[in-house]
Amino acid sequence: MGLDYGNEKECGQGVKRAIDEGIVKRSDLFITSKLWNTFHEKERVEPIVRKQLEWWGLEYFDLFHIHFPIALEYVDPADSYPSGWTNLQGKVVQSKATIQETYQALEALVDKGLIKSVGVSNFQGALLIDVLRYARIRPAVMQIEHHPYLVQNELLRFAKEQGIAVTAYSTCIFPINFIVSLFI
Repeated sequence: MGLDYGNEKECGQGVKRAIDEGIVKRSDLFITSKLWNTFHEKERVEPIVRKQLEWWGLEYFDLFHIHFPIALEYVDPADSYPSGWTNLQGKVVQSKATIQETYQALEALVDKGLIKSVGVSNFQGALLIDVLRYARIRPAVMQIEHHPYLVQNELLRFAKEQGIAVTAYSTCIFPINFIVSLFI
């Protein structure tokens, strides 16, 4: 996934080359991407997903996450992509889009075959419960920060009870004494 790094085209070129050279088939790959914060309005979701698919050279994503439960003012990708957290004037400006609006726009893309499943990222328990109230298509995956300093046992248990897979990322850099203690 290349969203935060602005390298989706390059990732797509690598995938295309691997497919063209017979190294893999598309059906062998599970490709995930995310919806950035500046595309949460329902009318913005499909155009940016189609643009991301174009960059990747794909017909569909296997999994597509809402990157953060934060809707920010739209920034045209021709002006800045990814835009970060600020608009072109350097200000953080919220959008009025709701998580429900964004989630339902992604469900419509499942119906159109542009994405196979919907995921959420950086959602906490209350937000996940809210999504489950209106989701026609349940989130397949929840990606959260998870490491020895942030275990989130209750959230993990709730996701398991709901049949939602959890993937983890870590922003934590472990001190050397912690790593050494794992092996003693």
